[in-house]
Amino acid sequence: ASSAFEPEYMLDVTWAGEVSDRGNLSLRGYAVVFDSQATLVPSHLDVQHCLNTVGVSPCFDTLRYVNFRPFLEPILTWDWQRDGVHVTTLGAQLFIDGSVITQGAISPDRTKRDFDEPIVVPLPNGALYAQHIWRSRAGTLNVGLRGDVGYLGWAISPRAAFSTSPWDNGTFKAVF
Repeated sequence: ASSAFEPEYMLDVTWAGEVSDRGNLSLRGYAVVFDSQATLVPSHLDVQHCLNTVGVSPCFDTLRYVNFRPFLEPILTWDWQRDGVHVTTLGAQLFIDGSVITQGAISPDRTKRDFDEPIVVPLPNGALYAQHIWRSRAGTLNVGLRGDVGYLGWAISPRAAFSTSPWDNGTFKAVF
């Protein structure tokens, strides 16, 4: 019975240039904005909260919020033999997962009644990653490692992938 409406808007700009005959450097800036509304039907009713706020129970919470995620990504790509067979990528990602709860409402019948001031919640995050791609007639092997750190903690994510095309217009992939 819960519902959500979440239109998305995006802006994406990239600058790229050669570092040498083997390397490219790019800087990508992009942002995503979600203008969202969610009506929540609670799985555990807080009867006293409903009675204190709207005078009846059960009641429904509706949140309207804007979520803004700006990203900045510098990326260095290095082609070791200048033929696309051995390519290393080093990159970083800085972003903010920012939300502003602009309206909150609680009602007995899903109609809105605004309350409280807007709540601003910016969560800064960062990541570093490295990957290497080997290409051969047998297929492509991609290995990498990504480290993320942010307000909510940190994580290390390894990656290994192999893909091959054993027949025309067909691909087999194995990814970890």
